[in-house]
Amino acid sequence: MAAKLPQDMIFNIFSWLPVRALYRFRCVCKSWQSLVSDPCFIKTYNDQSNDSQSLSLIVNNYGPYLHRLDVINPFVASNKDITSISLDIQSSFNGVSASQRHLIGSCYGLICFHDHALDVCCVLNPFTGDSEKLPTVEELADLGHFYSCVWGFGSSSKAEDFKVLKIVYFRSDWHSSDKQAAAFIHTVNSNSSSWRRIVEPIDYYIYPDTQIVVDGNPHWRGTYLNGQDISLKIVVFNVAEERFLELPYPDHFEDEKYTVEFMGVLRGSICIFRCFYSGVVEVWVMEEYGVKESWKRIFSFAEPKLGNLTRIRQKNLWFLPNSDILLVAYDKQIVLYDPSNGCFQEIAVPNTRSESRIEVVDCTEKLVLLKGRNASKVRIGSV
Repeated sequence: MAAKLPQDMIFNIFSWLPVRALYRFRCVCKSWQSLVSDPCFIKTYNDQSNDSQSLSLIVNNYGPYLHRLDVINPFVASNKDITSISLDIQSSFNGVSASQRHLIGSCYGLICFHDHALDVCCVLNPFTGDSEKLPTVEELADLGHFYSCVWGFGSSSKAEDFKVLKIVYFRSDWHSSDKQAAAFIHTVNSNSSSWRRIVEPIDYYIYPDTQIVVDGNPHWRGTYLNGQDISLKIVVFNVAEERFLELPYPDHFEDEKYTVEFMGVLRGSICIFRCFYSGVVEVWVMEEYGVKESWKRIFSFAEPKLGNLTRIRQKNLWFLPNSDILLVAYDKQIVLYDPSNGCFQEIAVPNTRSESRIEVVDCTEKLVLLKGRNASKVRIGSV
């Protein structure tokens, strides 16, 4: 059949198929394998997939599996429209501890996670099972007295050039009040067995677990590392240029007390999610990237009181594609919120104990081939 159909017709048909089907078709014949691996086809496929209405959530509930929840119809989003897929991390990465596993983030179809106990970082395509285990950073022993680190994950171009960032904070000795920082970067899908140290000095202390990704670049909340200015900043790592930048944080936020804040992404724009202890939640959006005066409150709502929900804490919130439906991740559950009518709907997370917390990132299905020197395969199956 492959010999009878024109190549441009096969190209067009394949560009509309799910990634999982394309991976199976690579085994049919050499010409199909060559097509699916062709950079031109991959770019066409991934550009086209930006219009997809599907939603996939990657959930870490600190068990042996990561879970991929595919929401078939996010505009209705009853639990019968949700397919749960397990990603067998435990058996695929020997020694990685479920209780110490942490999701760093997602970007253009890949997710990145880290094991605190072993200091192991892995990148995974949750739709194909392709994965890469990154080497350890060898230079850490030479830095002095280490006291914390922050991870980042992004891409300098859509679904092509992925990089993992590790920022380490240390002191020259325990009695010194002067904090120092060093950043190391590793390019995914490279044959390198080492990390590169970024030469540019780092002037920021970045708050752990605050990463969001906008246009492929990781963003965090932070402040200056040393000095009198302790005001909040939005710290950006430009992945293509491999340098740190800052964006303005709204001034008046710091004058108001008794709130919990974290960043999110709404329709591709940076937002700040403000949770008042009174139970009111405000959503502010930077409507023009980098412009301080463009911060605007778009709506507010009262936290839902559903089952065993605890306070909102998860770093990510986002609108579903081409919709006004907002997804809110809590400590233990995921809730869909419609600000037009105030309705909330819960999404069930499989195999989660009542005492467990969950981490959630959203991920878009992309054709990304992981073939670095430490590439491997994660087993995928239905729950």
